[in-house]
Amino acid sequence: MTAKPETDVLIVGGGIMGSSCGYWISKGRHSVSLIDRGDLPNPLSQSGDHLKTLRLNFGGDPFYTELASKSRALWLELNAQWSEKLFEQTGVLEMISGGGKKISQACEAVEERHLKAVRMDKKEISRNYPTLKLSGISCGVLYPEAGLIWASRAVIALSSMAQKQGLKIHPRTGAVSLLKEKGAVAGVRDEKGRVFKAGSYVFALGPWTQQLLGIKFPVKVTRQPQLYVRPPANSGRYRMDHFPVTIYPKGFYVYPLHIRGFLKIVDHEKGPSLQPRQMEGAAVKGFEAALQKRGRVFLKKFIPDLAGFRESEATPGFYESTRDGDFILDRLPGTSNAFVISGLADYGLQFAPLIGKAVAAMILGGKPDWNLHRFRLGRFSYGR
Repeated sequence: MTAKPETDVLIVGGGIMGSSCGYWISKGRHSVSLIDRGDLPNPLSQSGDHLKTLRLNFGGDPFYTELASKSRALWLELNAQWSEKLFEQTGVLEMISGGGKKISQACEAVEERHLKAVRMDKKEISRNYPTLKLSGISCGVLYPEAGLIWASRAVIALSSMAQKQGLKIHPRTGAVSLLKEKGAVAGVRDEKGRVFKAGSYVFALGPWTQQLLGIKFPVKVTRQPQLYVRPPANSGRYRMDHFPVTIYPKGFYVYPLHIRGFLKIVDHEKGPSLQPRQMEGAAVKGFEAALQKRGRVFLKKFIPDLAGFRESEATPGFYESTRDGDFILDRLPGTSNAFVISGLADYGLQFAPLIGKAVAAMILGGKPDWNLHRFRLGRFSYGR
């Protein structure tokens, strides 16, 4: 068994969170290595997808709105450093069924952070977005400064910038076990028996986190269907400069055109649970026909202009979610030198630069500029 050279920090998991941590830690001139079971970006990770949403409203929760505002500012900084946009300010239009107090709370939380929330009645929505049918919709709120994150592009950008700062990346290196000594992680062994040693460790493996750490977190992995369709007509109306991300009450998100003339429809209602080993097997196959049928039903009701699509592709997305909906950002229990990032659901990716910067501060003995208390693992009962 041959041990790798010592490094200040080892990051296990090269998705958007691991890459962000690598960027911020290496920025401080510390030696950092990163290992991942696949290539970067890994198509099975959340950040292996093309686009994710950057929202500002989280059910009127001002804490998440504050984090979203801080994260948005960091994405804009990263835009200025990279050759392509990582954050697209397309706007996010949230359709409302009903109304009342929650709408006011959401708008106030956004506006208090000097961002815009534009309340729209049905006539205004129809005038601005004539392809949308407003069945059961009473009004909407447009957040013009929200938008989209180019997910896989962001992984490439962050990991590339980190490499220029000294990050060493080891792709196709699957971690299989931990070595522990005296209340600390002493190393990480891969499937070939190699041991990677460091002073501190960050574990950001997504669905594979529990398996490696040997701790049963209160996190479930679910399969979430994603349908890509090519508009049969009027495709110009769905370009990013004309069409915002549109969120519907039942959990459907519709994204503008972004890849080979296709737009994406995602159903965010919780899908079937599965184990990480199933993510590459039969559990991800055989759902395309059912998803196409469900997608057409949704489109006939809300965007009939798209319902006659003839070209489509169905892909699975995977979310790992805690039962209370908050993330896990905490020290690994029983250790003094390891940090865990888990339970990021469908919306964690937008906070990647903020979380990466906070974890870097924690790992390097500093203090984050926002409070991580809400994300402590100790709020749950869990076991080995």
